[in-house]
Amino acid sequence: MPWVVLGDFNCCGFQSEKAGGNVITESRLAPFKALIFDANLLDIPSSGNFYTWFNQRTDNPIHSKLDRALSNVSWSKAFPNSTYKVLNSLISDHCPLILKIDSAKNCNKRFIFKNYWCKNPDFWDTLISISATSPLGNPIICLYNKLKQLKDSIKDELEIL
Repeated sequence: MPWVVLGDFNCCGFQSEKAGGNVITESRLAPFKALIFDANLLDIPSSGNFYTWFNQRTDNPIHSKLDRALSNVSWSKAFPNSTYKVLNSLISDHCPLILKIDSAKNCNKRFIFKNYWCKNPDFWDTLISISATSPLGNPIICLYNKLKQLKDSIKDELEIL
């Protein structure tokens, strides 16, 4: 049966999921990693804010990814395109998470680069502008979104011509 565990796990999965404060040692991360491994859980891709918790201090700020969505293999097969979005927190030290369920198979067309695009005088400015934005969430989804944005920009310019 497909299922998801979503919420505050009170621990990061990797050292890179914490900014500020003391460095998390591998020995502190091991129990959470073991839980994920033993339960055969998969990390659901996210978008929005990377960090889900903030200690609300200006003198010694600490940001961590303590909240996440994990699923079993049955869920990932039933809902292969499901993601969750990390929203901005307005009143809590944790950010709200919204699970997006999409069972449709991904039928998007692949990105194909056309050499003649480079001859457009606005192409390089557009490319730099899109790629300069900071990635938030899953890196692969961020790359996909940037390529889609570039493709849409190029299509818009071609329609103007």
